[in-house]
Order: sequence, then structure tokens, then C-alpha cells
Amino acid sequence: MKWQIRTQYTKDISTTYPGQMRAIQHEIRTFLDERDYKIDPQSHGITDSRSNQFLLAFVYQESVLEINVTTENWQSFTQVHRPQIVLLIEDYFKSNSQFWYYLETLNEAELADIQDLGRTWTPLDIKVRLASMQIDQDIPKPKVEMLGDYTYQQTDLYSGTTAEYHDIIDFWISFLTWGTHANIEFNDLSYFLCKGWFDPFHGSCIPKRSSEVAKEINLITNKLKWVREENIKGIYQMRKEWDDCIFLFDMNDTFLIYNWWTSE
Repeated sequence: MKWQIRTQYTKDISTTYPGQMRAIQHEIRTFLDERDYKIDPQSHGITDSRSNQFLLAFVYQESVLEINVTTENWQSFTQVHRPQIVLLIEDYFKSNSQFWYYLETLNEAELADIQDLGRTWTPLDIKVRLASMQIDQDIPKPKVEMLGDYTYQQTDLYSGTTAEYHDIIDFWISFLTWGTHANIEFNDLSYFLCKGWFDPFHGSCIPKRSSEVAKEINLITNKLKWVREENIKGIYQMRKEWDDCIFLFDMNDTFLIYNWWTSE
């Protein structure tokens, strides 16, 4: 099993701060050691309190840092889909968020989808577009195609066209600023622009095959008769939380958002 924690720094620290990469590696290993992880000085393997063994590999290109966490014997005794070591490394970066633009963690299946399907746009593309916008910028509303009846959970559908939005990123940003769980209410960009760093809430941009979202496509084509599966040219998972799942569909001249959510 493999997880990749990926972050992009505000500067190319490999040239701006020589030796910084080694310092980051040392800090992360110390961070884990202080939390009762045993580190083998020869193999650099890491063992947790349940005897799960992990290997960390640090990859750095320009300003992008990737930490690959691999293991062969991790077992979860809860519904958590990531081992604690991954969550702790995320916490390390969150506590140093003034140095980087965005943070994401990808699992093995997501890495395979990105490798096989390609990633035409990324979380950083959204961050860059947000940074180029004005707080009071006029942003068109996405069209509400369907609001589900809330009984423990709900599915909502939103759309937009290329006549209204420059590209898929513009459409996604309109959803970020207007759509909040069945409410179309404008939230200006100050939160996104002032936060300074980017997390999975803002969009994961993970490409998906239609076979992976067959249930969602079936609901969409049943509810919206104008949607045809053969017109879908791109599918992206934008949120993947247990209580908030979003897929964004690129269909030639139309964009469509599928949002399943629950507040239970």
C-alpha cells in the first residue's frame, strides 16, 4: 500500500535554502520519533506501536515535495482509510503552512488514475486562479439542476456552460463561492484569498473513469434527460470526504457538478 503526501513550497527551497530538504526530512523523522514511532537508523524504516512497518521516500523537484509512505502489513481496526503516520505528516505540514501553497494526500488507486488518465488541471491551478481574482469580482451563479430531499443525506446537481464560464476552473470557483449544501448564497473570495494555503476542500482534481462513477452517472442521466454519457469527456473527483463527495463532469460545452453530502 502506498500514500503520497504532496506539497508545493512558496519558493524553490532547493536553491533558495541549500540543505533545507535534509532539514525537512530530519524534522519529520524527529516529529514522528517524538510520537513513539521507532526509526531504524540503518534501513530508515519506521515502526508504529502496533508493529506496522513503513518506509518514507522523499522526492523533491523544484518547489514540489513528495513524501511516499509505503507499507506491506498495515491493518486498520477502524473505518480510517489512512494510517496514523500519514495523518501525522499532514499535521507537520499544517503547522508549517506559511511556507507552502497547498497540501494533498493521494492513495494508491488515485495515483494509478492520475498516471493512467493524466491530470489536466490540479489544485495548484485553482489556487493560482483564485490568487488572480479580486475579492469583489462578479462571479455568475451555477444553475441548480436538482436539490435532493434531505433524509440523512442528499444529492444536488449544478451546471454551467462555456458561454458563462471561461473554463472548468472558473465553473468550479463559482461553485466554491455560491454553493453550500443546497444553498445558493454568495460568499466572497476573501476566505479563499486570505487563507494563504490550499487544502482538499477546495478541489482534489482527481481524474476518474466512467466505470468508477457508474452509480452517479446513472442518477444524473435519469434526472437530467439532456445528459448523455457519451458526451462526458472528463470526470474529476473534487471532494472525497465521508460527509461530502463531489464529482465534476466536463461535457463539451457544459459542466456539471454532482454533490452528495450529509450532516449526520
